[in-house]
Amino acid sequence: MDSSSPPNKANRDNEEHEQEEVITPTPDQRGKRKQTQENGATSEQPKAKKIIPPRSDVWTHFTRRENRDKCVCHHCKKDYSCPSKSGTKNMWNHLEICSSYMVITAHYIDAQWRLKKLIIGFKYVTDHKGKTIAKVLLECLTDWGIEKVFCVSVDKATANSNALSLFESSFSLLSEDSLVMKGDFLHMRCAGHIINLIVRDGFNKIDDSVTAVRNAILYFRSGGRRQEAFDLKVDSGRMTRGSLPLDVKTRWNSTYLMLLRAVKYKVAFDKMELEDKLYNDHFLEYENGAKRIGPPSMADWRAIERLNRFRIIFYDATLVVSASTTLNAHKCYGEIVNIASELQLLCTNYDSEKPEKPDPNPN
Repeated sequence: MDSSSPPNKANRDNEEHEQEEVITPTPDQRGKRKQTQENGATSEQPKAKKIIPPRSDVWTHFTRRENRDKCVCHHCKKDYSCPSKSGTKNMWNHLEICSSYMVITAHYIDAQWRLKKLIIGFKYVTDHKGKTIAKVLLECLTDWGIEKVFCVSVDKATANSNALSLFESSFSLLSEDSLVMKGDFLHMRCAGHIINLIVRDGFNKIDDSVTAVRNAILYFRSGGRRQEAFDLKVDSGRMTRGSLPLDVKTRWNSTYLMLLRAVKYKVAFDKMELEDKLYNDHFLEYENGAKRIGPPSMADWRAIERLNRFRIIFYDATLVVSASTTLNAHKCYGEIVNIASELQLLCTNYDSEKPEKPDPNPN
């Protein structure tokens, strides 16, 4: 766990850069000639610099070194470059990898044969190596006195596979019965995560279209008057008003819900593009050195609508396999079969925009 204490609250606002403030001369010093010393050189009062303390939230996890161009991470204790005028992007990127926590949830059946679940660990991990994950898991089970394990469900990743292999070899030494059914079902890959990987691969095909819609929604949500302008376009199109949710980029199901709602208001989006100059100017600005993607075009809407026909299949399956209050392990196979049959049906449907397969035997 992270034991470092955060800095004062005043230093944790939203500024991304340190600034240097130069103290200007007083009114009596203005207009006076520089005094000449005996050797002919001019004696000039050195400008005093006042360093404003950093105010980004990232500084709760970093501390500057004495030379101020280097900072140390509180978690891994490594030094990183952090010039005051270069921003904090590299530190945020490091923090996403370094400052990681592992949640361990135990599922068990009580004396009344009721399914229960309990979070038994929220552990800080220094890295994502299999050895580290296995060590943290073993320590957590030891703390709770758990001596028997049937299965461990993890995301599909190489590090998790290595971790479960190390965990099995160590935990099996406790007793002959420590691994139920000799550990044949110990390593279970999360069905929800596998579905997530499949859908994310599909999202990559229309990444620019999704980004265009997301940028448009960000525009409307960034000010009351902008939202009012959008609502007027909704009313003029005789549509029912509703909120435009913004997705969480790491959760594809939230992206699906965002696009599903946005498609209902695509007429209002088009009206904004035709009639609102500020809306169009928003997409002329540059973001990360490139012109902001958008506004969404008719081609974007068509691509999103076509892919949504596939996403609904995976979305419904995710709701089934991710249910946490009911037994659902026996439902995974049925959902996989349903996904396969639905995809086969969609593949046989005629689509004028679907690229044709190349002829394997050209003349």
